[in-house]
Amino acid sequence: MARAGLTAQLLTQAGADLADEVGFEQVTVSALARHFDVKVASLYSHVKNSHDLKTRIALLALEELADRGTTALAGRAGKDALTALADVYRDYAHEHPGRYAAAQLRLAPEAAAASAGARHSQMTRAILRGYDLTEPDQTHAVRLLGSTFHGYISLEMGGGFSHSAPDTQETWTRILEALDTLLRNWPTTPHPLTTHHWAAPLTRTSGRAGLLLEPLEEEGDQAAGVVAGVVVVPDAEVADATHELVGLRASPDVTSLHRGVEQLSTDRQ
Repeated sequence: MARAGLTAQLLTQAGADLADEVGFEQVTVSALARHFDVKVASLYSHVKNSHDLKTRIALLALEELADRGTTALAGRAGKDALTALADVYRDYAHEHPGRYAAAQLRLAPEAAAASAGARHSQMTRAILRGYDLTEPDQTHAVRLLGSTFHGYISLEMGGGFSHSAPDTQETWTRILEALDTLLRNWPTTPHPLTTHHWAAPLTRTSGRAGLLLEPLEEEGDQAAGVVAGVVVVPDAEVADATHELVGLRASPDVTSLHRGVEQLSTDRQ
């Protein structure tokens, strides 16, 4: 029989408090039973098992964080909004380390669908509207912010920055400034040519250069590596050209590059 006064909500809240005290991984139904000085079996009327308890704590943490984030973002935009939401996550992690860890729990699809996780994505996208990003760059930016916020916070909470200067708050401030600058100067989608390996290889037989717009394949000692987008073959006749080739820059203007490489080859002859 369930103990009078105990409910799933009360157990979840107590489990969250316990997580902040001893760590999220240490929270189990048995630990909670000891906390309330009751038999473990009496709690199974409210929670299925320890995993169910942890899932409930995770949902609570996500909800609390979303509520804080919504309040913090009210009336803010751009860098102010970015900083406000980032500080919500970091402050919550310092105040409630166990709950914050719970918020990172991988949820089953049905639990995730019913969680406040979607609200977190919506808040981040609301920030990004101030930076005029469209898809798919907006999704790229959502992932960037999430990984930066939570990566830094996790390292900080784990003591990763405890033994070096400068102060972690100073670094945090600089990171947010850098993110704001990046979002305001988001790189454009690269030209298709820049997504492939392309080069102007020199050959042993002719010492001349020609464009290759396909992925490069090494062929034994014929391949000496790519130098600034150019393959240099270790041939005595062309070895001196290596340093000059370093100055060539990859350019979407294939015609100009071709002319430049041909001119360089002619000069070498």
